[in-house]
Amino acid sequence: MGKRARQYIGLVVAVALYYTIHEGAHLLVALAQGVFKQINIIGLGMQIDVYAEQMSPQQMAV
Repeated sequence: MGKRARQYIGLVVAVALYYTIHEGAHLLVALAQGVFKQINIIGLGMQIDVYAEQMSPQQMAV
C-alpha cells in the first residue's frame, strides 16, 4: 500500500473516531439527564435527539 493511501486511510479513521467520540459524549449526557429521545441518521452522520422541553436553558447550552 502506498504512502498516500495510508495517509488517506489514517485521516478517514481519525475523522470517524473523532465523530464517534463526539456524538457518544452527547449521547451519554442525554442519557444521564434523562432526556434522550432518539438517534437520527442524517446523510453521512448522526445526531442525538433530546426532549428539549424537559431541559433548562442551561442544559441546552451544555
